[in-house]
Amino acid sequence: MHSHYGLQEQQLLAAPMVIRSPTQSKVADAEFTVMLSDFSFTSPQDILKGLMRKPQAMKGKTAKKSISDGKAISMSEQRRSLVVQRWDEASKRLVSREVQAALPDVDVKYDALLANERTIDDPQVLEVKPGRSVLLHVIGAASATNFFVDTGTLEATIVATDGEGVQPLKGNFFQLSTAQRLDFLVTIPETGGVYAILAFAEETSLRAAVLLATPGAEIPKQPVRASRAKHDGRTR
Repeated sequence: MHSHYGLQEQQLLAAPMVIRSPTQSKVADAEFTVMLSDFSFTSPQDILKGLMRKPQAMKGKTAKKSISDGKAISMSEQRRSLVVQRWDEASKRLVSREVQAALPDVDVKYDALLANERTIDDPQVLEVKPGRSVLLHVIGAASATNFFVDTGTLEATIVATDGEGVQPLKGNFFQLSTAQRLDFLVTIPETGGVYAILAFAEETSLRAAVLLATPGAEIPKQPVRASRAKHDGRTR
């Protein structure tokens, strides 16, 4: 739930609200809610003014950019390697794949991505037990950011979308749009350890995370920005 008054949503005036039946409350051994948000040190009012000064953006057109040979091409015509969600027919699961595609048309570049209002260099640590199942309610609570959620070495199963139960779907890389909700089931390995549930956004190296950690596990520092290389959600 979030405010629709003025631009308060952009100032993080939002909170999770999970409604469930008694049956739904017994899905896993542990349960956590993760809200993904975007944050800017620029005021929402100034961001809006900047958007309104871009007539091409308001008309649904993409701004032009110059390249080294002096020609101007649109952002939509530029292509590079991007990591996206794909269905792997062989394993019957959702995975990450690198593709050559047009650059995303991103209007606002934020200063940070947040998970439960915390940056990745000081993430929330959620205590879990080896061998136990965990249900994660992941909420796309950002103002204008679409996410990819990477569970790394943890195999995840989607059991609900937008609060409605679905046929279970396995994978470790999932697209999450603004205001969308996904419920994941994961099982913590018997060996224990620390596992990062990572969130990436389009056209930025910023990321956010929560950590699933078993008792006594050492919590490593997480870099705020990630490389474009393949991501592994397990911390080392």
